Amino acid sequence: MQIQSFQAAGKVTKGGHSRSAGEMSTCTSLNTLAHELKGLDETELAATSGVEYRGFGAAKEYIGFALITDDSKQPRCTHDKLPMNNGALKTMVGSLLKHYGEAARKKELAFVTDGFASPGYTQVTLSGTGLGLYFETKTGKPMGQLTGSL
Repeated sequence: MQIQSFQAAGKVTKGGHSRSAGEMSTCTSLNTLAHELKGLDETELAATSGVEYRGFGAAKEYIGFALITDDSKQPRCTHDKLPMNNGALKTMVGSLLKHYGEAARKKELAFVTDGFASPGYTQVTLSGTGLGLYFETKTGKPMGQLTGSL
């Protein structure tokens, strides 16, 4: 199986996702992310993917997930790196799907960018849920136990 160093995935919505909401949306569902990360080898899991965007400042719009499998080969498109590598992202997506099940499969994953960055932790949310979930940046494991339902 050959994996490209850059691959856009997911459906891009008209107008993209504005940065003004304090989120860096992956513009990709948990189900698609799980599929994209499946089968990556150890070196590909150590790389850090990103989210393609257009515009700058207040007009910045996130438009698609960029799967990066080799940190030395960056895509030409403008993109923001995710706060965690592909291995941690895979662990996090697996935890979210395991806990929230079928209701979470079509929800888009977004990284919360408002406020102060917590050292060692990353806050994420799922589209339309209002959740603010914390995960270890290095491992992708949830901080504490995931609770509730969607």
